[in-house]
Amino acid sequence: MDTKTSIAEFVDSSVDQIVEWSAVDPKKVIEEFQAAGFKCTDGRDIEQVQDLRDVRLGDAEKIARRFIKTNTQLAAGQGFATGIGGLITIPVSVPADAAAYVGWLARTASAVQLSYGFDHRTETADAQLKLAMLAGVGVSSVTIQGTEVLVTQLAKKVMTTPYHSAPMQAAVKSLAAKVGINLTHKSFAKAVPLVGGAINGSVQGGLVNVGGKRILSYYKELASLAPQ
Repeated sequence: MDTKTSIAEFVDSSVDQIVEWSAVDPKKVIEEFQAAGFKCTDGRDIEQVQDLRDVRLGDAEKIARRFIKTNTQLAAGQGFATGIGGLITIPVSVPADAAAYVGWLARTASAVQLSYGFDHRTETADAQLKLAMLAGVGVSSVTIQGTEVLVTQLAKKVMTTPYHSAPMQAAVKSLAAKVGINLTHKSFAKAVPLVGGAINGSVQGGLVNVGGKRILSYYKELASLAPQ
């Protein structure tokens, strides 16, 4: 089995665990808003995630960008998935940085999601976060039962209809496949010396930065569509 396939299978089977491990504590997001002096548009203090729905979108974006910048820096400096510990068993054929990359992507999506006041512990929120990760790795459409559906269209549908497993299974498989491609693409091999199959930290940081910006765009659009 080649590395790309190993990574894809690992992500497909472990994404729920990775998301759970990577989720940002809502208190940290609220503290960022409080430290910045931001309040709800009606002047109320921010005390819970739901209050973030009443924050100016421009202020939410500023905090989201802070988390993207921080995660980019940490991802670039970390290099390996040491923080995952025993929560996820990484197959020998899967570079540790593959797990780290998906972890940082999920953590970034979680932070941006919370910054825009989206509930983080519901089935819908979980679906939206995985779709945001999918957008983050550069996938714009998913094939569901033979029909190609734009990720943005799927995201809007998830906002208004109950969560369905089939579309999300297709989305996760697309996410897994794209991660495998991103981390084994020959352009990275040309640009960065590879050691033991692990990608260079600077490349990982770059991937998280680009992914974070795509995730931000994803949630900005959702926030503009969500009822206030």
